[in-house]
Amino acid sequence: MRRFKRRAKNRDGGPIQSKEKVRLLSIAIDETKCDISGRCTYYCPSKAIRYEATPGICTNCDVCMDVCPVDAIKNTFIDYGKCVSCYTCVRECINNSIVIENHRPKIVKGESKRTIYYCNQCGLCVDVCPTDALKWEDGIIRFDAVTCIDCELCVKACPTKIKKKEGEKLFTGHCILCGICTTSCKKDAISLNYREWHGEHEGCVKCGICKEVCPTACIDVDLNGFKVDLEKCILCENCGAYCPVECLPRKTRAHKEIKGGTLAYSDDLCMMCEQCVKNCPADAISVKSKKLVFDMDKCIRCGACDNICPAYAINVQTDFEDVTINGRSK
Repeated sequence: MRRFKRRAKNRDGGPIQSKEKVRLLSIAIDETKCDISGRCTYYCPSKAIRYEATPGICTNCDVCMDVCPVDAIKNTFIDYGKCVSCYTCVRECINNSIVIENHRPKIVKGESKRTIYYCNQCGLCVDVCPTDALKWEDGIIRFDAVTCIDCELCVKACPTKIKKKEGEKLFTGHCILCGICTTSCKKDAISLNYREWHGEHEGCVKCGICKEVCPTACIDVDLNGFKVDLEKCILCENCGAYCPVECLPRKTRAHKEIKGGTLAYSDDLCMMCEQCVKNCPADAISVKSKKLVFDMDKCIRCGACDNICPAYAINVQTDFEDVTINGRSK
């Protein structure tokens, strides 16, 4: 996982850091309320919220109902007695799920797989920008196309992958804290408030994944436990998104599931300290005849054994849907 060196900048906004806590104003979406319809993405002026859904299937966002000039659409049903076939709904549909059939608009319905992701104001894009085309101003990330040199470092640095180049010297995806998403959401799933972290990590298994995915290198995990430098933390929530036991903060990021991986063990290097046996969260390691035995049916490939092995006798490759982490102890 690539880490980005943070540059010292004068800023008016972003994470408020101290030894005791880190605090950051941002939007947050309540997963228990959000239906991932994508409605907020339509109304977000800075394209700081995006969603992915099965193409061509209605997501019940009700944008068509909002834009219909004759109020012919309600709850994904079209009243053809009112419809004037202006096709505004067809043009504005966020998922291309309204088609023209027999000169009339038709809404295509069905099941679709959906995900949503959005800017959480961590400011990594600001930190890596070499020309200050992105900068904090009045508590908001501002973009200056005049000073932008099209290097796309902001896109590469964005942990939520929301930052995007829309055209020449035009980058979107940074939240401007306007709050339009909070008022447009019909499920009341979006809020605008401060997030805080005091460094709590109850249930940590010392797998070290958080250390590998942290872009500011503010986390360290070893035999002595979990340590975090809150003065470096920017609340990007990478650690929480990838934590296999979900013991770290995660209010703005979807949880990343482990999809697979491999485990390699060297009997010659092993000192039989049994730290891996004590630390395995899945009870997948045991000792038989003075040798380690790994139950791969139980193993979740989290890498906790790898990270705390003092002899480098274990190497675990952890495969997530979007990244592979190979060897914490190395």
